[in-house]
Amino acid sequence: MRNTAAVFFLLALILSGCSSVTVIPRPTMAGAVVNPSDQSIKINQSNLTVSARVQDTAVGGYSIETALASFYLTILNRSESPLTLSLDNFKLSDGSGNVHIPVTPEEVNAILNPEISYFLPYPFVGYYNIVELEQYRSTSAMASERAYIGAGLSAVELLTPLPTGEIKPGQLVSGMLYFEIELLDQNFVELKAIFSVGKNNRDLSYSFPFSIEK
Repeated sequence: MRNTAAVFFLLALILSGCSSVTVIPRPTMAGAVVNPSDQSIKINQSNLTVSARVQDTAVGGYSIETALASFYLTILNRSESPLTLSLDNFKLSDGSGNVHIPVTPEEVNAILNPEISYFLPYPFVGYYNIVELEQYRSTSAMASERAYIGAGLSAVELLTPLPTGEIKPGQLVSGMLYFEIELLDQNFVELKAIFSVGKNNRDLSYSFPFSIEK
């Protein structure tokens, strides 16, 4: 019974972003490319390629008290220098000019699972079964060099936050960014990112605008 309820919670969490809202990429930066298959925007500057899309318009469904939206990002560092990544690199602007900062994975856990959030191991946002997690970790701990012990589970990958820390030359990272925002109330959002790269810490700015149509 416990496992059935847990699986239902995970499926509800993954599918909860489905609604009548249509999110359309509206790139404005030169060289930005839209992938029609997933409606993502990809931008390459100085061999640092960043791709972003809206993942869920309502993480956890519309019944939770705190509205959450998520973006899925991939970052490929083909430069010759490592990149230090943190949540401070990102902000989200809405059509009213309000600026939102990313919500940490721990805060997302507390919002989605207020009764059990302290049991959930970082970085698993909404991870549903501690026993299955431990079983998977015991069989796959040596199978991957990735920091996340849930690598390889497609459902877990959808919930894995964007990793922070150093991104080495040639390294690709991906994951979710979460923001406290009700996308149904918006007609436009723009995810912005600024990264300091190279020995001279030159700033590279990225812009990922999306219109929201009901």
